[in-house]
Amino acid sequence: MACNNGTSALYMAARALEIGSGDAVVVPAQTFLATASGPHLAGAEVVFADVDPETGLMRPADLERAIDAARRRFPTLRLRAAFVVHLNGQVADMPALKALCDSQGLALVEDAAHAVGGLARRAGDAGSGGSDSRVGDCRWSSMATFSFHPVKTIAMGEGGAVTTNDDVLAARLRRVRNHGMERDSAAWQHRDAGFGGDGLPNPWYYEMAEPSLNFRVPDILCALGISQLRKLASWVAERRRLFERYRHLLADVGAPVRPPATVTWGAPAWHLAAARIAFDASGAVARRDDATAAR
Repeated sequence: MACNNGTSALYMAARALEIGSGDAVVVPAQTFLATASGPHLAGAEVVFADVDPETGLMRPADLERAIDAARRRFPTLRLRAAFVVHLNGQVADMPALKALCDSQGLALVEDAAHAVGGLARRAGDAGSGGSDSRVGDCRWSSMATFSFHPVKTIAMGEGGAVTTNDDVLAARLRRVRNHGMERDSAAWQHRDAGFGGDGLPNPWYYEMAEPSLNFRVPDILCALGISQLRKLASWVAERRRLFERYRHLLADVGAPVRPPATVTWGAPAWHLAAARIAFDASGAVARRDDATAAR
C-alpha cells in the first residue's frame, strides 16, 4: 500500500495494529528517529532495545531483554509490538525474532526502509534457496514498511509503502491513509443515510470511521516508482558490487578502521556501507566531530 513517505508508513502500521495510549512498543536503539516516532505519534510509549555492536541489528536476545525492561518500567502498559530495522540493507534474523514475538504475544513490524530488494533466510540456511523470503513478503511479520526517499534504492522523489498479508490490517491501512474515511458499504454504521430506496449504496456516501490524516502519494510519483521497480534487480546487484569493493578497500586500511560486518542469513540489498572507526586510536583525531571539523 503506497503512501507519502516512510515515516507515514510506520505511523500507519502502528495505527493498523490499533496501537495507542496505554500501549508500549520495542524499537532498536540504532535507527533513524522515525522508527520510534511513528508508533509514539500513535500514542505508544517506546522502549529501546540494544543491538549487535558489529552489525547494528537487533538480535533476539536484545529484544528479550528489552521486553523484560519494558514490563518492569511500564507495568501498567500493554506491550504490543516490536519494530525491527533492517539496518543498512542487512536483514535481521526474522524467524528467530518472529518466534520470540509469538511467544510473548507481540506483533512484529519490519522497518525495511533500507532493504528493498533484500532476501532473508533462516539462520544457518545460507545455501538453501527453499527458505528464502523476500523483504516485504511478510512471511515473518505482520507488516513491512518502506521508504522511497531520494537516497533509497527505489527513489520516487518522496514516498513510502506498507505491505501485509492480513486482509484486516490492509483494510485498516487503507482507512488510516485516507483521512479515516470508510467507503466500504459493509462497514457503514448509518445505513439509512448510506443506502438509497433501492437498497444499493449511495455512490457519494462515505463515513469517517476514525480520525486520521491524508497520507496518500501522488499518482505521478507512483508511476516513477513502478518504472524503477523494473530495474530493482540490477540496481541491487550493483550496490552489492560496490559494497564488496568498499569492504575490501577498507580492510586494507587496517586498524583503527573496521569494515562493515555482515550476517550469514540473508542476501542484503545494501543501502549504506558503514565503516566503524576508533577515532581515539587513529592518532589523528579523537572524536567524530573533530574529524568532521577537519574536513
